[in-house]
Amino acid sequence: MSAGLDLPGWLQQPQILERWERRTGRSSAEIERYKVFAFAKAVAINTQGIWLYRTGRSKDQRFAAFDEIMPTLLGILFERAEKVL
Repeated sequence: MSAGLDLPGWLQQPQILERWERRTGRSSAEIERYKVFAFAKAVAINTQGIWLYRTGRSKDQRFAAFDEIMPTLLGILFERAEKVL
């Protein structure tokens, strides 16, 4: 768990999952797989921003920054995916 999310009063992942399972009656056994899917969605959204910037449809400099970090994001995504998929 990231130290940035370890704040007083904030639930940690095990607590969140336990509550979710108890309230829904469903298992969170596949949570890591769904976290990979969520990360992939974020990467896809960033890819759209890069495309908008490269094609001149947007002048937003944040999209140019996405282009610079995309190799790192893809590396993280593939590493995580190989572990759970």
